[in-house]
Amino acid sequence: MQYLEGKERYATTTKRAKIASWKEYCNLVTAANPWNEVYKLAADKSRNNTQITSLRKTDGTLTTDMKL
Repeated sequence: MQYLEGKERYATTTKRAKIASWKEYCNLVTAANPWNEVYKLAADKSRNNTQITSLRKTDGTLTTDMKL
């Protein structure tokens, strides 16, 4: 009996904490576009930073390091 009551209390507490955390996160987004981050998370459209490996110089050759 105690186990089931404890399990139910744990589930309820966890659910409330998750909801509170989500609401806090939603309130911290920028004022310019408040739904930007929420939309990206919901639509799974968050981008990872890409690393540029080489650039084409004006003479047509590719760069081999960070210096031009």
